[in-house]
Amino acid sequence: MKIITPLLLSGLCFAGYVTAQPVISSDVFGTAGESYIMKGVEEAGFDPGDGGAGMTWDFSSNELNGGTDVRTVIDASTSTYGADFPDANIATVVNDTSFTYYFISDAILSYYGTATPTITQIFDEPADLIDFPVTYNDAKTDDFSGFTSILGYDVTLTGTSTMTADGYGTIILPAGGATYSDVLRIRLELNILGEVSGLPITAEINSTIYYWLMNGITGPVMQFTSAETAISGFPTTPAIFIDVNSDLLADVSEVTPVFLTVYPTLADDVVTVKSENGGKVTLYSISGQKILSQEAASNHSIDISQLAAGNYLILLQTENGPASKMISVTH
Repeated sequence: MKIITPLLLSGLCFAGYVTAQPVISSDVFGTAGESYIMKGVEEAGFDPGDGGAGMTWDFSSNELNGGTDVRTVIDASTSTYGADFPDANIATVVNDTSFTYYFISDAILSYYGTATPTITQIFDEPADLIDFPVTYNDAKTDDFSGFTSILGYDVTLTGTSTMTADGYGTIILPAGGATYSDVLRIRLELNILGEVSGLPITAEINSTIYYWLMNGITGPVMQFTSAETAISGFPTTPAIFIDVNSDLLADVSEVTPVFLTVYPTLADDVVTVKSENGGKVTLYSISGQKILSQEAASNHSIDISQLAAGNYLILLQTENGPASKMISVTH
């Protein structure tokens, strides 16, 4: 789980030319029911590079680190913590643990907060992050505020977000060097201050996040997050996370394709999960709730007769990595 601190924006999910500037629309965020997988990249030797026009960001020498995040876009109103975020219309669920809430339209992306089983942060004055369509040299700054609770203490949150579309060009990915053009890079700086009510304690988080975005791709092409957390009386804590979109990787020695077939995708009693060698099958509701988890052979049946009608995600974890499919229960 990549929650850097209870006060840090997490799970922000985006999806990134050489002779023309790409213009990115809100479609890169996908719609409810879509999911994608991000693979972790080794931190050592990683440099996000400079911004500018007609750039080439070459990460072909960087290695994967084995980490995996499954990210699912859901309808915020049907999610586990949706009642706390009435003005959000989508949420991104990371590994069935972290829920990040947004309002998104053709014109804007606004951030409303994050919820986990242990903490919820709510920005009732949201951070307006990006105006769409967005292209090179576009910029936006916004102040936001909200609240959370830590160990029974109320915490007031205030912050500033600064977005700059600081470069465009070509990206060469780790693990085989798959190359993509028409990529726009967005730099997002988040400065958040938490003040504990009644106590002389503050927490300050300064983070820089780069997103390489490309039209037609749900989720970021790559994402780099660097953050420092300073809490009164404690040393500053740094953290770096780097992720690449699994669907765009090329080197089968690093990422072996996982064969997965699920049928029928419209079902009312039983679905069959077929894979090459089997693995662990987990069924999630569209709100991110884990319904069941089973060890499965290469041909495995799941009884769905007792499930409520709606959309569900089937995730298969194998030695070669994960794969997922959506189903709809129709009874």
